[in-house]
Amino acid sequence: IGSCEGYLEEVLDTVDASCTGLSRNQACYGNPLIDAIGWDGNIAFNSTGDIENLADIETLSLAPYDGTVWGISVMLLQGNLPETLPGQNITVLVFGDVTLRNAVAPATVHVTTTANARARLVPYVDNNPGNIVTAVPAGVQLNALGRNEAGDWIYVALGQYADNGRSEAWISTLVLQVSGDRMSLPLVTEDFTPPTNTPMRAFYLSTGIT
Repeated sequence: IGSCEGYLEEVLDTVDASCTGLSRNQACYGNPLIDAIGWDGNIAFNSTGDIENLADIETLSLAPYDGTVWGISVMLLQGNLPETLPGQNITVLVFGDVTLRNAVAPATVHVTTTANARARLVPYVDNNPGNIVTAVPAGVQLNALGRNEAGDWIYVALGQYADNGRSEAWISTLVLQVSGDRMSLPLVTEDFTPPTNTPMRAFYLSTGIT
């Protein structure tokens, strides 16, 4: 029993140290073994510390604990929890004999900045400098999460450009190249209600328990 407890403590320490760079709507490979399948078949999720966008993952299958391996993955999901501030994250720890299949297909709309783009808290230009979250340089591809009613502002995940406590913001289509039908994106209200098609918002779960 002591050996088992020591192994589990070591594994959890490894997970904690390896997944510190996790951002919203991403999954971290915490501990072997995990078999990951991407929507397009091309995914780099093979060893401890690997991080992938949940939108790119179709299936995660984790190995059960057998004394030498214990599949563990940490996911940071965008949520809308009652009695909490908007935009909160949900941390999900998945371990053992479990398979998750993403029920949310990847978005068909992609955006790339065409100039130095100001990311804002609101989908319009005003004179309040506090509404500017950050600036994203030209040539950066971003995940499109939603749109305003007119479709001339896109709500994006900022990724590595997250700043001022915000990981999503609005960018005008005047400084974006949009691939796909922007109006097919979900409508996002100004109070930052999470888009309904966020990755892993719905998933299928199967376990080794029968």
